[in-house]
Amino acid sequence: MAGVWWQYGALLILTFNYVIVFAVNNSTHEVHEEEVYENCNRPWPKLSLFIPVGLKNGSSRNSEWSEVFLHSLTMFWPIALSNTSLVVMLDNEVKGSELQQTYVDKIINEGKNKTNFPQIDVKYHVPNITYQSGHDRQQHVMFYADQYTDAEYIGFGDSDCLFFANIDREDLFEDNKPVVHGRIGYLRKVQIPYSRWPASTYHFLQMEEPMICMSYFPVIIKAAHLKDLREYLESIHKSSFDTIFTAYGSGKSFSQFNIMCTFMWYKKNEEYKWYINDLTPWWNGIKPAPMYGQWSERYIFDKEMFSPKPFISTHVRYRSTASALVGNPENVNKLFVRGLCHTSPETNILKVNCTKYLSTVNHYEEMHKFEDADYNDRFNLTELRAMQLQRMRRFRGCDLSYGHPAMLNHFEKFNYTSLDYEHMLKGTASRRR
Repeated sequence: MAGVWWQYGALLILTFNYVIVFAVNNSTHEVHEEEVYENCNRPWPKLSLFIPVGLKNGSSRNSEWSEVFLHSLTMFWPIALSNTSLVVMLDNEVKGSELQQTYVDKIINEGKNKTNFPQIDVKYHVPNITYQSGHDRQQHVMFYADQYTDAEYIGFGDSDCLFFANIDREDLFEDNKPVVHGRIGYLRKVQIPYSRWPASTYHFLQMEEPMICMSYFPVIIKAAHLKDLREYLESIHKSSFDTIFTAYGSGKSFSQFNIMCTFMWYKKNEEYKWYINDLTPWWNGIKPAPMYGQWSERYIFDKEMFSPKPFISTHVRYRSTASALVGNPENVNKLFVRGLCHTSPETNILKVNCTKYLSTVNHYEEMHKFEDADYNDRFNLTELRAMQLQRMRRFRGCDLSYGHPAMLNHFEKFNYTSLDYEHMLKGTASRRR
């Protein structure tokens, strides 16, 4: 019955610890009793989402952080319940400028009275002569993110990170540990920048890189571990962190997330929940040869680490969509509609036939791919179905109305019809307005 519970009439009776569902099958009239996975109001750890935002005159990406990241956050993230705040990191040069007033301050002031809008702290990053470029400054400041928040955990993301499913604590934390999605496999030299990252990670840490962690959002790190990482680097290089960054990072191809995850894997392993996605299971790790600095042997990973774990966001610019919603709304909007149906088909606030959609499409597909990596063929479809239904059961009976105003306002802005929604659910482009 669990696989098709939304197809039948249901009466929900809420108690303090569980929800009892009396669902009547139209053909057999059997009555079933099921218990919800856990209380809807279970506590979250204190989490700060950390987003570097680069503002430039005339840039089409200035509004990306608000139209993609923040907009999807208010639709799918239970901000008050989850004890989550947001740090927007700006370059010091734009402090108080018209750019900041237009693309940051205005958004925050307008959002303060909206439902499910986060506490946003604006911070500034002062450049060093050795890392003047936007890329280097963005990477550098993340290593110091613990100095800009008092939260226990920091969740990193890019401005074009889009959340497409109602987010639950267990999507991000298991057994009170942050979830890590590591990506492993054979890297060809032409796979730039991935193929260059292991060498940079090795030069930084003098440890072989076991996985790619620029492979999911948000990348959640315990704040205290960033200080430990800086101190470790200074101890092995006998130099300051900024000097080390200048020598091995500035102007070079590297991933701050890979460096963080490599350090956590070797030094803080038991404090994280690891999920490993193998893109090339045919590779024995020896022939063809791995990249310099890459750890390629699978024996360090426990078998259960290769279990599937759904993603709750995607990286918009790497999905053949425009950098901002206003550029190509249809391809992005269909992710929003799918997110609604994936999590709570009975809510149906957009008057979309989610039941029909869920019965005709592989709705697990979106939650098992990220950027250019698609993991759907790595797992049994029945297993993915059961996992998604388990996610949905965690939400059953919970109040998911926190994101409804943002969802409704978004689609009303584009004046979509019910037919347009159907096109989006089917994955086909709807009509432009």
